[in-house]
Amino acid sequence: MIRLAGKVCVVTGASSGIGEATARALAQAGAAVVLAARREDRLAAIAEDIRRRGGTASWQPCDVTRLDALEALRAQVAELGGADYLVTDSTPPPDLLAALLENEVELITPEA
Repeated sequence: MIRLAGKVCVVTGASSGIGEATARALAQAGAAVVLAARREDRLAAIAEDIRRRGGTASWQPCDVTRLDALEALRAQVAELGGADYLVTDSTPPPDLLAALLENEVELITPEA
């Protein structure tokens, strides 16, 4: 796996399944992960577990169909200096999310 030390990775759909597994793998590879999904209790528990294992994680409740939620996510990511990678494991339009993050990011999306 590539080393991601010093990189910020945003993962949508991070409260379970593939999104959660991806966030955990990115954190293990050294990335600071920002978890985004609707289930706040799950996000908090996952972020805490990542931190307990020595990783860096924060979270933001986010319904990717709501612009105000995406703006809140963008603001949190901006506090970290922007995102280097964006993993969309939910259904937002990737170009909208990338624009909101106000940074050139590498979009990692599942192949259709």
